[in-house]
Amino acid sequence: MRAPIAKRCSRIAPPVHTERYRMTPPPRRPPKLLGEHPPAPAARALRIAPPGRSPLGKDQQTFNRLLSTLQARQAELAQWQALQDRHPQWVMNKLLPLQAQLLQARRDLILRCDAILEGRRGGATGKAERKQLIKVILDLCLAHLSAHGDDQPIIAIHDRHATTGHAAREADARRATSVFARETTDPEIDPDVDGEATAALVVDAAPGAEAEAEAEAERAWASREAGRRSRQGGKARVRAAAAAASKQTARDVSQTVRAVYRKLASASHPDRAVDAADRDRRHELMLRVNHANDGSDLLGLLTLQLEIEQLDAEELATLPGSRLEHYNQVLRAQAADVTLAVDRIETAFRMMLTSSPRLLTPQIVERDLKRHIAAGRRELDLLEKLANAVLDPAFRRNWLREETAQRRADERSGSSARP
Repeated sequence: MRAPIAKRCSRIAPPVHTERYRMTPPPRRPPKLLGEHPPAPAARALRIAPPGRSPLGKDQQTFNRLLSTLQARQAELAQWQALQDRHPQWVMNKLLPLQAQLLQARRDLILRCDAILEGRRGGATGKAERKQLIKVILDLCLAHLSAHGDDQPIIAIHDRHATTGHAAREADARRATSVFARETTDPEIDPDVDGEATAALVVDAAPGAEAEAEAEAERAWASREAGRRSRQGGKARVRAAAAAASKQTARDVSQTVRAVYRKLASASHPDRAVDAADRDRRHELMLRVNHANDGSDLLGLLTLQLEIEQLDAEELATLPGSRLEHYNQVLRAQAADVTLAVDRIETAFRMMLTSSPRLLTPQIVERDLKRHIAAGRRELDLLEKLANAVLDPAFRRNWLREETAQRRADERSGSSARP
């Protein structure tokens, strides 16, 4: 059996995007980040292949693993950024207009049903029919006011038919929220602790025992203080060593990227062009080199070296361990930056959803948005047809009987589900 129309309308009517999507602006696209432009297919050739039957060294294996990780994260970042470009257009052009249409269609249905109850339209109504119609109106009013709480004509209709007015209902909800907040934030008091008995024991203590307790407390405090100072000194030394190591790593990373950049800039500089076409090609290449260097994009620089045949697979396999270790440091830092950028965009989209799967992808977000827009359009069509058909007494009686039967079935299933 289908769900009652009032429930079907209330599921959609807070508008689609306020039911599933919170009223937060679409996430803004961040400034250009390293890895924004996915590397050319030639980047796959950067993987170090074992020479003959000799196994790869540890640094070589790490290089290949970091290369694969970075390329995968860059591809994921590109997908999220593409969604950031499309999503605001979907929201502004499709979702928000649908919200306004749903609000208006539900409001029209409420006014039409109220006019029937008042005897202005739709013919005469019996006592049982009026009772059933009031329940439907109240359901629709509550759904409408949850999304548009200051609609005074709808509030007046609700209060005319409800036993509890809208303002009183809102006040009860605020009080319940306040009580819940106090109960969840106040510290619990242990009923087993007797404060008066404890104070009496302190007062009755002998002076000698009190002095001994004070001396013991002083010794314990001095011991704790000495330990604390020792630990702080050790932590300070560890922090200083970590900071020094971090600075050295940053210098190594910068020097590594800079060395690759200088080789590329020297080879691709437009001043080395032999004709106008070569100058244009070099100018475009130099823009890409500068872009990669600005983002400390070692992967992009190495890919460009492959592209202009400044680097090949054999040379990669023979890189000294110290340089490969520096390359790995840069790739690791790049992967961390790209991962952070992906996480920020994903978090922004999660905040827009009232519920989301553990694994959220751009495809899931876009598919979910399209599904809710389609459901909203179907519901809008249903509301508009119902607003016209409800004026027919025969249709209205059948509809209300169906609604009443479904409401009772829901009540029975709800009571049977209770323990």
